[in-house]
Amino acid sequence: MTAPWNGRPPAPLDQVDGALWLLSVDGLGPFCAIWKVQFEDWSDLLDDMSWEPPTAAARFTYVAPVLTPNQIATQIAEAVKAEREACAEVCDAETLHAVGCNPQMVTGRLAAAIRARGETA
Repeated sequence: MTAPWNGRPPAPLDQVDGALWLLSVDGLGPFCAIWKVQFEDWSDLLDDMSWEPPTAAARFTYVAPVLTPNQIATQIAEAVKAEREACAEVCDAETLHAVGCNPQMVTGRLAAAIRARGETA
């Protein structure tokens, strides 16, 4: 079982000002809240409200940091690279069985093997 949230961002995010996603315990959201290290509290810039960690812990659950466009682009690039390598490994494995086979059959087997990988995380 996970320990209850203490109302602070997880380390090391609690040491820097930043935007993070919170979810209201009544199911509203998620919404972007700002953690301010100097004051050790949260604010919702739209409503100009603020919450100290105990209040935040009672009203919200922590979801995740808000990613910058560069962070998102990096994650996408890493996922594409991993998927490309996984497909290359499928091709390498199928090539071992392809000696002397019809090239169209080999192509079909490769496509089928890659599609059989299914959804990727």
